[in-house]
Amino acid sequence: SRLSSLKYVFIVHRSMGCEDESATDEEQAEKILYYYPESESLNDQLNKINMVEGLIDFATKFSVDAISTVVMQQNTWAFYECEKSIWVIAAVDSQSLNSSSSDEFTHNHQSNTYALEASLRSLYSMYFTTHGTLQLQLGSGLGDAIQSVKTLRKQIRKLRLRLRQEMQDLQSLVNREKEALEAKDDNGTETENIPVEHMGIRANTKTILQVQTEIDQSNAEIDTLSITLHDALRSP
Repeated sequence: SRLSSLKYVFIVHRSMGCEDESATDEEQAEKILYYYPESESLNDQLNKINMVEGLIDFATKFSVDAISTVVMQQNTWAFYECEKSIWVIAAVDSQSLNSSSSDEFTHNHQSNTYALEASLRSLYSMYFTTHGTLQLQLGSGLGDAIQSVKTLRKQIRKLRLRLRQEMQDLQSLVNREKEALEAKDDNGTETENIPVEHMGIRANTKTILQVQTEIDQSNAEIDTLSITLHDALRSP
């Protein structure tokens, strides 16, 4: 039966996804509203979702109609954008649909794939009848909230990159000072300096005290923004 051949079902809010390449898996996973099977690792979930999002974007470039079904050798995928940026996606074993296609990616217009897509529409229709829109459940100010969270995370990432550079500057200055002390002989005269590789690009113009002050300031800014982000994520 189609039910026994069901392999994946997930609901994705694409606007909630973080497009920053440095985003963590947990940040990227916030676009996942539902995923089956739950036993799959977060990394596997994201890999499959990124793959189907690639199919959605690819199809959009060549057609004004939204993607509906895609048949692969192992799985047949059905897509339904039930609300703006919210997609219900399911996959069944291709063999269960008796697909005769031998191509890795093919659009299948047979009645069995239409039935799979229709099942997604029916699933959403039943949810809508009893609960209303998903956007309503997530909150009326969701768009502004998503943008606020994205902005905060971007600011925190930039601050952490700045902090990393400042830590390199500090280490470079400490190494330089240590080298100067070790270069003195027993009579207190300096011997020939040995070049040292300095990681910090600004270490030549900063003192240890100045860099330490910058580090303290960066840590304070990160803490403040992290608290704001935590409150934003907890707000209804």
